[in-house]
Amino acid sequence: MIRFENVCKRYGPGPPALDGVSFELQKGEFAFLTGASGAGKTTLIKLVYGEQRPTTGRVLVGSRSIGDLSRSGIQAFRRRLGVVFQDCRLIPARDVFENVTFVLRALGMHPREQKERALAVLRWVGLTHRMRSRPLELSGGEQQRVAIARAVAADPEVLLADEPTGNLDPDLSLEILEIFKKINGRGTTVLVVTHDRDLTRAVRRRVLRLEHGHLCEETAA
Repeated sequence: MIRFENVCKRYGPGPPALDGVSFELQKGEFAFLTGASGAGKTTLIKLVYGEQRPTTGRVLVGSRSIGDLSRSGIQAFRRRLGVVFQDCRLIPARDVFENVTFVLRALGMHPREQKERALAVLRWVGLTHRMRSRPLELSGGEQQRVAIARAVAADPEVLLADEPTGNLDPDLSLEILEIFKKINGRGTTVLVVTHDRDLTRAVRRRVLRLEHGHLCEETAA
């Protein structure tokens, strides 16, 4: 589902952000991407969803070579991805239900289907009782669950999560990862970026580690 072929990414003079990175994630696989700050984790994620393009090498998601897609092709491709960020990126002026349906409206989904899909994913993450609350009225863990609900509402092929538990305490972090496991159980390919080794030990899945732009360790837990 995700394949990197000898990928290098440079932003300017100096060492590359990624240097000769190659790996594959199979359809339906769950993996962690770890590494110290500045190791290249966020760059790798941006290459997967097309915010950045490789300097050399190829990034493929499914059968699509991301570097070969046009601007409109990237937009269409992103409709098949779900992305969860550490800062949630919810819309403060809209309530939980509106935040989740925002993406569905952009996809042109019928209002009735929007409602059904939003209620289903909010039920799944345990937040139907907060659907009319605004983001600032929620706890950090609730905000992250809304972000996850929004990311999976359109039934993505791939879910990317960039440090999704970075601002949460250990118990909440494990709750969020349990949700990711359920999403993966539905057949979605999941890649979670984290620097927290306790999480990778608690949720035994494949681990990829970046160090100074190099993929220097690949283990299966």
